[in-house]
Parts: sequence; structure tokens; C-alpha cells
Amino acid sequence: MSVEEHRKTSPKHVDCWVITVSDTRGSKEDKSGDLIVEKLETAGHCIKGRNWVKDEDEEIHKALDDVIDARAIFLTGGTGLTRRDITWKVIESYCDEPLPAFAVIFAQLSYQQVGSAAVLSRAIAGIKRSRGQLIVALPGSSRACALAVDEILIPELAHLVGHLNK
Repeated sequence: MSVEEHRKTSPKHVDCWVITVSDTRGSKEDKSGDLIVEKLETAGHCIKGRNWVKDEDEEIHKALDDVIDARAIFLTGGTGLTRRDITWKVIESYCDEPLPAFAVIFAQLSYQQVGSAAVLSRAIAGIKRSRGQLIVALPGSSRACALAVDEILIPELAHLVGHLNK
């Protein structure tokens, strides 16, 4: 079956959840989380929930475990190089299977925007097969989130989730 045929049989909308990982951002100052929600809803996807957690392994794990009614989970924050940036590591251990092409494509697109500073991001995506969920960790930068959502995730989200059902 071709990519076009797969896309035709993919769900029309995906139930999504957004988690912001930050020691400083909350619901009132979360530009990146707001942007992800807005773009997903504009594309016809449903936001089932949203929450904010600290850069702590246990908090991120609990937040992921608590999401039972979404097929795609988007995290923003915690993919940089500081010692507190652990989201990428939690996602790497939480997922059953990685989606390494996401990081490669995101790095290529980021390089076009910010040059060699693209190496500072550890954006990552994977599958939690046992729960049928796609999990994507994006940088905390609104610009980086917009790039990933517009150029990769919205075009492929339904297609990705459609494959999780097979």
C-alpha cells in the first residue's frame, strides 16, 4: 500500500495530550504549550488534556502514565543540555520503540533555521506500543515547537497513529 493509500485510511483526527516540562513555566506563561494546542486543534485534532510538571523523572513518568485517553502525547521542554533537561532521557526509557527519523528530520529542519545551534536539542519521539501511543518530546522554544508541529507532526500525525492500530 502506498503512502497516499495509508493516509486515506488513517484517522481523520487524533486525540492528543500536551505536557509542559518546566521548573518555571505554568499555565499562564506557557507559549510553547499554547502554540502546540492551537496548531493541533486548527488541524482538526482533539486536545484531551494538558498539564505542567517539573523537570523531575518521577513527575514526567507519572504524567505519562496518567494519560490513558490520548493516542499522541506531546511534551515541550527538557530537551536541552542543562543538567535539569531530562525529558529526552525519560522518553527514551519510557517508550518501547524509538522513532529515530523524527530527530533526524527535526535536526535538519532546525539547522536550516538556527544553523549549528541545532545540535543543542535532544528532541525525540517514540512509541509506547503497550498503550498504542505516540510520544514526542519537543524543545521549550516556541519557534522550535512550531517548526516540528508544522513541518513534521501535523502532516504525519494521523498516518503515524493509524499505523499504531495495525
